Amino acid sequence: MTAMEFNFSQITGYNRQILEGLRNSPKEFDRFLSSAAGQMRTFAKKTTRTNTKKKTGNLLKGIGKGKPYEYQPGDHQVRVYNRAHHAWLVEHGHRIIVNGKDTGKMAEGRHPMGIAATDFPDWFNDKAEKFVDRWITRQFLGKGRY
Repeated sequence: MTAMEFNFSQITGYNRQILEGLRNSPKEFDRFLSSAAGQMRTFAKKTTRTNTKKKTGNLLKGIGKGKPYEYQPGDHQVRVYNRAHHAWLVEHGHRIIVNGKDTGKMAEGRHPMGIAATDFPDWFNDKAEKFVDRWITRQFLGKGRY
């Protein structure tokens, strides 16, 4: 009968190093999240342009990004939003009113931010994997910046 032994002491040591590194370098992750939010903002502007056929205006100028913050312990977030006053009308639709009278018709919502939110995770997942790979390589091998 063959006996096998597993030594997990090295793995737990790596886990401790990774957790310690996570606690010591939140600014790197915030920088990554901020740059990803900038990419999301440009992506949202592109989808808004294509869905609404508007090239300029307050609807496009209103798309902005917030600052990275800690949502829950260990869970960082950054938001991309549209602060234009009429953005919700374009997003969700509205009643059509002409000369103060309701025509009974509805304008369909174009959902530009919703479309951008569903299409963006593919790009983000690839970039996040590359960032984490570079970060781990740098933590353990100490090779320059990522």
